[in-house]
Parts: sequence; C-alpha cells; structure tokens
Amino acid sequence: MNMATKVSLEQFAPSPPESLVDLLGREQGTINECLVARAARDPDARFLQYAGETWSYRNALEEVQRFAGYVNSLFGDQRTQRVAGYLSNCPEALWTWLGTVWSGRVYIPLNREHRSEILFDMLGRSKAGLIVTDASGMENLEESGNLEALNLTSFLLVDYESNNEDFRNVSCAPFTNVSHYDPAAPFDCSPGDAACILYSSGTTGRSKAVVIPHNQYCRGAARLVDAYVLLPTDVFHQWLPLYHLGGQLHMTMSAILCGGTVGLFKTFSRSGFREQVDEVGATVICGVSAIIEMLMSLPETEWDHNNSLRIGIIGGIPADKHLAFEKRFGLRIKENYGMTECDPITHPYPGESLPLGSCGRAGQDVEIAIFDETGQRCGVGESGQIAFRPLAEAIMALGYDGDAEATRRARLGDWFVTSDMGCMDAEGYLYYRGRKNKFVRCRGENISCVELESIVAKHPDIIDSVVLGVPSELGEDEIKIVLATARPENFDVEEFCRWCTDRMAMFMAPRYIEVRSALPKSELGKVLVGSLMANTADTYEVSIGR
Repeated sequence: MNMATKVSLEQFAPSPPESLVDLLGREQGTINECLVARAARDPDARFLQYAGETWSYRNALEEVQRFAGYVNSLFGDQRTQRVAGYLSNCPEALWTWLGTVWSGRVYIPLNREHRSEILFDMLGRSKAGLIVTDASGMENLEESGNLEALNLTSFLLVDYESNNEDFRNVSCAPFTNVSHYDPAAPFDCSPGDAACILYSSGTTGRSKAVVIPHNQYCRGAARLVDAYVLLPTDVFHQWLPLYHLGGQLHMTMSAILCGGTVGLFKTFSRSGFREQVDEVGATVICGVSAIIEMLMSLPETEWDHNNSLRIGIIGGIPADKHLAFEKRFGLRIKENYGMTECDPITHPYPGESLPLGSCGRAGQDVEIAIFDETGQRCGVGESGQIAFRPLAEAIMALGYDGDAEATRRARLGDWFVTSDMGCMDAEGYLYYRGRKNKFVRCRGENISCVELESIVAKHPDIIDSVVLGVPSELGEDEIKIVLATARPENFDVEEFCRWCTDRMAMFMAPRYIEVRSALPKSELGKVLVGSLMANTADTYEVSIGR
C-alpha cells in the first residue's frame, strides 16, 4: 500500500463550510436559499450553457420559478404530491428538478436508461402525480405497464408535437406551457426537509429509494467547493446524468455554490471530448475511472497540452494512470469517496497531495471506520466494510422511502454501514477495495445482479441464470450472463439479445453470454462462480448498445 507522509490532523479540524457561510451567512441551507442568494449576488453571471444557448443565474431562476408556478397550479397546497422526471440531460431536466424543489415538493428523477419492469416498479413507488419526459420516454413508460393503474394524471413532454398529444391512454401537454405561468415564490423549506428521492443501484436486491434532504446537497457541494478550491470562473464539463447524485451535487450544486457555470451535455463523448471542452471553456471534469482509460486511448495531440482544464474530480483512478493522465492533459486529479446516502464522505483538503490509490480522508462532517463481519473495528491496513457516522445535521439521507426495514438494516448503532470494502492507513487515508454485495460496475453505472437475474428469469426458455462482472478494457466490468436451458444447442442467442433490449437499460445488456444445460453448484446449492468466470467455452460475445 502506498502510505502517505504523516500530516498533522490539527490543521484539518472541523470548521464551517466556507463557501456556504459566505453565500448564506450560516452553516446549513436549502437549495432554494442557495438559488436565491446566488441569483441576487451574480444575476448576470453565466449559469448554464447548452447546445449554443446560455442562461444567466437571473434567467435560470425565472425558469425555476415558472415551473414551480405550473406545479402549484396542478396541486394547489398539496405539498405531498411528487414530481418525477424521466429525462436525459437537457435544460428542462434542470428546471424540473429545481422548480419542483422550489415549490416545496419532492423530486424523483428516474434513470432514463431503465425500461420495462424496473422502470414501472420505480415509477409506481415514486407516487408521482406529474411526469416530465419526452416522446420516446413516454413510449417506454407506456410499454412498461398500465399507467392508469398508478393514477398518474399529468404528463409534460419536452419535445411535444401535435401528433403525440395522446398516447394510448394518456394525455400529454407541451413543456412550453410552463412559460405561461406566473413565477412562484419559494416554499419555506428547512435544511432537513426532503428534497429528492434517488433510486440506488440495488446492489443487494431491489433498488432502494434514497430520501435526500436539502442540506445534503448544499453542505455537500460546499465541502467540494472548499476542498477543490472551485472558483466563480470555473466551468463544469457536466455530462453526468441529472438523475444521479454526481450530476446534481458534484456538478450543478457545486457550480451554484461557487458561482460557476454548468456546461451541460447529454452524455460523455470520447471522440467529442476535446470539442465539448472547447465549446464551453470547461475547467472542471468529473466522472468515473472509465473516462481516464477512454481519454488515454485517444491519439495524442497538441490540444492535450494546451486546453482550459485545470482540475478533475474522478473516482477510482487507476494508480498507474493517475500521474500519466495529469501530465498529458495538464490538470490535477483528486479523488473523493461518497454514495447516494452521503456525499462527500472523504475528500482532499486544500493543498493536500493524496497518496496514489487513496480517495482521501474523512470529510469534516463525518467519521469513518472499517468493520469486520463480526461488527468489530478493523486495525490499520485491515480490509473490511466501510462505515461512517455524521458529525453535522442533515448531511446524509433521511432513510429509504417506504422501506423501514432496509433503513434499519443499514445501521450498526449510530454507524451507517455501506456495502463497500476498504481499509485505512495509519494517517487515516481510505483505500476503496470494491463492493461486498453482488453487483457489476459497467459504463459508470452500478448494476444490481439480483435485478438483472430477475428479468432474465422471465425468459420462457431459461431454467437458471447468473450474472457476472468480467474485467473490461476500460477499467470497470462487462456483464456476462451464464444461462441454463433445456436444449443449449438450440438456444437462439440473437433472439435472447433482442429480448433483453426490450426489457432493460442498454447499460445492463450483456456483452458475453454463456449457454449451458445446468449451472455448477456446491453441495449447499450456491453457484460456483469461480469456474464460470474462467470459462470461455460456449461463450458468445455480443454487441448490444456498443
């Protein structure tokens, strides 16, 4: 393990988040308060740039207020009504999120890649009265299940056309209708009030509905702004989906806290990365380790040494690529560790150089410990399950919506126990060692093997299946599904691939399929995963979504 030079922890004593105190005058806040304060301080500063258009903070606030006015016209004083978004990155996704929160209601962004059973399950659990999506998203929603059974009444389409006014059973309205409503005043929320519900990856089974308070966004973003010394001149290369906490907190809220600009893109583009950075003048990039591999695989050009980038917030950086990437693209990269339930948990401190492979030390608002399987704390360098507990109010999830049992199981006394494995060195630097539970990390998404196996089980010709993660050339995993069927010699792999694409997000689609008559199992009935990982016989490589 790469150990750090000892640094006195006294210089990192807990202190108020400077950027939040500077903006609001106090240590806690709400999303609404941050928007108001930033628009009042820098009304004409550029907040958003997307597809050649720009919105100042003043413009953005008006969009948010008008969406809130529209929501108020639908629901009146019913603050328990929720709004769901099923959108890819676009300005409307921002106005829907921030406008819902502005109205005092809870926003639930649905992963735009999901479809079929998982999508319908999440939509049903959301209890949303308004859905904002686009025409293709509306088709996915209708194909996922009977929307009438969920008592959904209102739908807005961002690409509304007269010929899609009425889908089979649902009447839709254009998002442009929002512009006709008077701007609404902000609802008087408290820092500990619920702002959003984000669905977790479901690594131990069904995805959990994580209830996130206002202050987790505000104070969490402020900690990142302070740690990375983010500035009003910074422009965020924002490709992370706005239905994930990374896109919401790391990028958007951090921009609001420091007064910077969100350069919004629909997705990450390896081939178009340089052009995207130049288009918005990006100075900050953020993402998963796979983008390091992708960008390093590009042919080297003069641009790599002469661009606007200055800092990267990247998780899980391969130690052997870290310094090479910094040198080639002329920026500094530092990691932090966090999760939907709390972010950031670790982060660098200003002026601190992290040991390679480390994701930093405990942030000022949390304490970290490593526990073994018996619930005892591990010693220095010993691997175990990462746990944390808050040192400040309203900086972590309020629980799992509709699942008190899952909320209870996540606790060990006053510690929240994650499903992540790791260890800490003598200086308190955390080293992430992967997940304890069954999941695959593919294309920047945490994919529940349990959920994926439950979909595959519905195929009429499949007796049994197991989902595995196999190493990818991009540094994460590729999905391998091992199938058991009565007549493997006659199993139609291409038909199965088509069947998969109709029922799951593209990031869940398998790259490798192995067909067998039975899965190898132990005397206790557990699948012998090790033998399946090594086997390449009867394995097909497919190209769904690639």
